[in-house]
Amino acid sequence: MICFFLLLSFVFSENQRADGVLAVVGNRAVLVSDVLEETSIVAQQQNISPQNNPYLYDRLFSSILNKQINKNIVLFYALQDTLLEASYDEINKTLDERLAFYVAQFGSEEDFEEKTNSTLEEMKRQHWDNIKNEILIEKFKVGLLRDVGVTKMDVFDFYDVFKDSLPSSPSLVSFSLLQKTAAPSE
Repeated sequence: MICFFLLLSFVFSENQRADGVLAVVGNRAVLVSDVLEETSIVAQQQNISPQNNPYLYDRLFSSILNKQINKNIVLFYALQDTLLEASYDEINKTLDERLAFYVAQFGSEEDFEEKTNSTLEEMKRQHWDNIKNEILIEKFKVGLLRDVGVTKMDVFDFYDVFKDSLPSSPSLVSFSLLQKTAAPSE
């Protein structure tokens, strides 16, 4: 499996897209090109080189594939909920906020457009459906969890019942305390 993904990373440059379906959820396909694109971005952020560390790159690819499959499963059910909707204003506001964040990262709108080879309006059009789907997913999750409440007593009760089966937490810090009493001088 590692060799396959390494081959893809060498064969396809940044401007080329690999076509292929890795998974299908409902009527939505998870494409090789989409997973490779996100894997490449995350790998750059985490300084993971497919040439120097193919095992780690392969694990990252698998993790992102699973994340996209899970996202599409939740989206599948969110789209079936006829009470959920993402308004034009919500989508537009979210896109404006994200693009403003990225423009700030690049320094200016001109630098952003130069580096991405797209105008802000093109980016909005390209990502409109993705943002709409993210909003629907978030609203669906909130709807599922709105009636869930966990009190402090619930946590204590859970711990008391399952404390033998819970893994121990490793120590995060270690410290020593030296105490010396000081007597005031005359």
